Amino acid sequence: MTDSLTNKVIMVTGAAGGIGSATCRLLADRGARLVVTDRLESDAIAFAAEFTEIGKDTLGIALDVTLEAHWQAAMDATLAQYGRLDGLVNNAGVYLFRAIEDMTLAEWRDLHAVNSDGVFLGTRFAARTMRETLPAGETGRIVNVSSVAGLVGAPFQSAYNASKGAITLFSKSAALEFAARKEPIRVNVVHPAVVDDAMGEALLQAQVDAGRLPADKARDAMVALRHPIGRLANPEDVAKAIAFLLSDDSDYMTGSSLVIDGGLTAQ
Repeated sequence: MTDSLTNKVIMVTGAAGGIGSATCRLLADRGARLVVTDRLESDAIAFAAEFTEIGKDTLGIALDVTLEAHWQAAMDATLAQYGRLDGLVNNAGVYLFRAIEDMTLAEWRDLHAVNSDGVFLGTRFAARTMRETLPAGETGRIVNVSSVAGLVGAPFQSAYNASKGAITLFSKSAALEFAARKEPIRVNVVHPAVVDDAMGEALLQAQVDAGRLPADKARDAMVALRHPIGRLANPEDVAKAIAFLLSDDSDYMTGSSLVIDGGLTAQ
């Protein structure tokens, strides 16, 4: 049986990071043609080369998700190589651990520029491209990476919480807007808890630096306090959810949220 992702052209932002790279590897294994993007062109090209070396059809592009010109260039390059766009994973994101009164307006805006504006721009450009290039009867798929921080609050993470909450409701509104216009574009969102990757390590270290977790057992303390399933998420746990939402297996889902949190928000 042919996988529903075979030959689908899927763009992933922040592709060189933990969730991004795991998602790209899973999508490549399932036969997708990848457009891997990252803010640093060298990272995007080097990561894409890993796939082309093993015979996977992959394009590497520099993409600062805060810049409209970068999005336009990424779409142009994608169409030049593949002639279509089937899916977008808005994964690029940044994290900030800061007390409200210590946070600068510049820090607030910089974080929202990546986490919130980037998802808006990606959805806007992807929808236009899908509308223009996908044959009749085929569906575009957009998956936005939020967080459990987009569902519940947390101290010293107000900017991050606000940006991820924005992604959550934007995704629902976008899904309803496309449906109202009878356009075959599905938009869904995933909500990971703490992931065992570079950003997860930064979160743990920030908690240690603030005296909120013990330095010698920060990871164990975070697991025990927040994740009933008994471990942090692996990037692959999130990648599986993203791949599901990109596939035909989720073809009746739009405006939906998948929570991958080891039971954190069930408490």
